[in-house]
Amino acid sequence: MEAIGLLVKLEARRGKEAETEAFLKSAQPLALDEEGTLKWYAIKLGPEKFGIFDTFANEADRNAHLSGDIAKALGARASELLAVPPQIEKVEVLARTPLKEESDTSSLDPAASEALLARVARARLIEQTSYRFVDLFTFICGKVDILSEKLPSIENDLAALRTAAMKGVELNKRLFGAAEDCRRDIGADPRQFGSDVA
Repeated sequence: MEAIGLLVKLEARRGKEAETEAFLKSAQPLALDEEGTLKWYAIKLGPEKFGIFDTFANEADRNAHLSGDIAKALGARASELLAVPPQIEKVEVLARTPLKEESDTSSLDPAASEALLARVARARLIEQTSYRFVDLFTFICGKVDILSEKLPSIENDLAALRTAAMKGVELNKRLFGAAEDCRRDIGADPRQFGSDVA
């Protein structure tokens, strides 16, 4: 049961808004892998303001999250991406409603349930691949910026590389959209199906 949570407020550096958004999106597979993190949301509050809201059953799970992979990744990139340190607030969950699309597979026959689980696993794989591409394209664009400053003579070549990476980002958005469509068609959250799809 969701009893407690975290509300983390983030303010991106000027010019780092897109990278901050991509970073947050790329953290979703890490949250899915955290057994004690019941729900995890990356949110956008404004042009340069972002946040993370997540819920836990107990203090041990919340503390595990605070020392987990997402916290480590954010700590490693905070000075690069953020204008100020993250503001972390510990909160209590007073009430909640289940997601309307959460579904129960217990009424399905075994073959239908297995097919549904396979589609959820496929959607998750597409999503994880999409997030890894976001990381890769963000890395490439960052390196292009650094090289442009150091080697102005090859700026045109680097601009072409950046354009290619941005086209990759657009294609990746379509890939992510396909995963979302698959999930929507299924009407399910993969975490409710246990470790078979984790």
